[in-house]
Amino acid sequence: MGGILHVPDRVRSVLEETERKGKKVETTDIIDMVKLTLPQFRRSFICIDALDELQPDVRKALLNTLYKDFTTSDRAVQLFLTGRPHIPQEVNESLRITQDAIDVIANGDDIRAYLINQIALDTSPTAMNESLKEVILHTIVEKSEGM
Repeated sequence: MGGILHVPDRVRSVLEETERKGKKVETTDIIDMVKLTLPQFRRSFICIDALDELQPDVRKALLNTLYKDFTTSDRAVQLFLTGRPHIPQEVNESLRITQDAIDVIANGDDIRAYLINQIALDTSPTAMNESLKEVILHTIVEKSEGM
């Protein structure tokens, strides 16, 4: 298993220019960079997390591009997409597929342990008393139920 063989000049220049200007990489640039890089590989995986957090028009454009440029190509491109429960239907329609879906449900104990760890990292530990800490933990764990 080898890594990337060559970073295309266009990819390098877009990233350097973006960094020099202190901007974020645009979605269209990312898609173009992926298109330039994928031909180096016999098989590729594209992972996109939190599709539901994209604006609906951006999500639709991204899914249309994934369909047009990646699911209909000769290369083996596997997609791994995450999003909230309303996303699979939109993905199915846009990509014209039926994907395997896995439901991931938040575990309250895991969320509580994570929050306790994050609170412990607070640089101002005296800013929160135990009562407030418990209210925060209880509220977030309760609100996350079923997510």
